[in-house]
Amino acid sequence: MWNGNQYNDRQGCQSPLTTLRFSVGSVGASADQMLPITTVRKAKEQPETRVGLSPTATLMLASQLLIVMVLGIMVFTIAYVSWNARDTAHYYYPLMVEGANHTLEMLRHGHQSSASLEAVMAQSEAMAVQSIPEMIDSVNKTHEMVARMQAVSQNPVIKLSMA
Repeated sequence: MWNGNQYNDRQGCQSPLTTLRFSVGSVGASADQMLPITTVRKAKEQPETRVGLSPTATLMLASQLLIVMVLGIMVFTIAYVSWNARDTAHYYYPLMVEGANHTLEMLRHGHQSSASLEAVMAQSEAMAVQSIPEMIDSVNKTHEMVARMQAVSQNPVIKLSMA
């Protein structure tokens, strides 16, 4: 069973509630039992002797400043480049329009040339289809003529007839 006297020998316990006793009619405890209320001793607070920021805070601050500086440089660089590009575009605009017109003209001429070449190819295909049978006939007749000339040269006979 718990005895409240075990806490009486503690030193530095300055709460008046340490001697609080239960009443006889409550919770069934006897009158000689004490309620154990303890107090926490607070150590003397020492003043903080910080001179600078912690390394983590210094690193975070440096990285944030670096990011802001890089973003600023990027913004000013983009503004400068766009300003120069605008001035250059105004200066070279007539030349660029003329170059674009010449390019379109070259493309038109290229298209016309390819259309003409297509017509030539179609006509040459038609000529080939029509001329191949005639060429074969011409080759056959030439072969027959050469064969006759060989036969005549082997047996030279001259026949004259008056008709």
